[in-house]
Amino acid sequence: KEFGAVRRALVVFGIDEAQQRVVWRVLAAVLLLGNVEFGKRMDNNKEVAVCEGSADEVGRAASALGCDDEALQFALLHKKLRVGDENILQFFSPKAAKAARDSLARVVFAAVFEWLVGRINKKSCGPPGAPRTALGVKLEGRVGQGQGRQGGHSAPSCCARA
Repeated sequence: KEFGAVRRALVVFGIDEAQQRVVWRVLAAVLLLGNVEFGKRMDNNKEVAVCEGSADEVGRAASALGCDDEALQFALLHKKLRVGDENILQFFSPKAAKAARDSLARVVFAAVFEWLVGRINKKSCGPPGAPRTALGVKLEGRVGQGQGRQGGHSAPSCCARA
């Protein structure tokens, strides 16, 4: 019932069914990423790997994001360093892999949130000369470190403003 109300409200704000399917798919990918667990490889205690039960989650998240599951898994497990003229590939620790996973999920969620707020504000403004109504967004607390335009993403909270 409530989901139907949200879907109808999104249509009112100019977000059609096809766009909503993309939003739901990307949000599902964010949730799936949260289920991915990491641990040390059994054959090499220095390298991190996606835990056996999480491989399906990576594949489903990659599919929802429209990317290759091996490429997503590679990005979650490695970092690329530039040392002089040389590129060096280094495995994350399990803790760093979790941080990379969480950062990716935050960035993807923030992009969807910003897109939705932009669409809602655009539709809320109405024709030229009409009274202005917009969705106010107050950003509180840092949830990223050194990511994004302002050195980190903030946790969004919303309030309606007329």
